Amino acid sequence: MAPFRQRLDSARSIADGVRVLASGLEAAIGQRYSARTLARLQRLFPRIRFVWIIGADNLWQLPRWRDWRRLAARTPVAVLPRPG
Repeated sequence: MAPFRQRLDSARSIADGVRVLASGLEAAIGQRYSARTLARLQRLFPRIRFVWIIGADNLWQLPRWRDWRRLAARTPVAVLPRPG
């Protein structure tokens, strides 16, 4: 996995800042598991509809993620192609 800063910069390069916001919340709260980050976001922003976005190159690893079923049950998961 790429370093956090590189992933955040990449996400920010495609975010429009209105409907899509790339946040460094994971680092700020010291969380490294996506399902837990999502749960925290949903508690903080209960009226927001979240979509979890991952690169197609990472899809095959999803079953190895901690609590991936809970993450997929809580929010839609969008899989986008990435160059390379």
